[in-house]
Amino acid sequence: MLSLWACVRALCISNTWAPAVTINGSNPAQRLMGVMVEVTGFDSKGNIYSPGRFNTSMDLRVQDLREDKTCEKPVIAHRYLVKKDMVRFQWTAPKPGAGCVHFNATVIEHSDK
Repeated sequence: MLSLWACVRALCISNTWAPAVTINGSNPAQRLMGVMVEVTGFDSKGNIYSPGRFNTSMDLRVQDLREDKTCEKPVIAHRYLVKKDMVRFQWTAPKPGAGCVHFNATVIEHSDK
């Protein structure tokens, strides 16, 4: 089982921004088949907004679903359901003071197909 959630949770608790963060699973021998990362923003009044944007140009195995017009907010997902040891993407944050940002990540470890 990949311990991605624990790593993402630790980043959220620290209340600090760390550019160029790399999140690794707990076992280097494990591979992932799929991934999805969604970003939701909340302004100071609690209203939901679409924070920042993803750049997936550095990895053809990942796609930006908002750019593809599949989703209205920032979401990236795998293109191919094949084993991979990593995926690369970049997220550009909204301007300072825009509000809080929440990341949800899902990892597919194996497929039943």
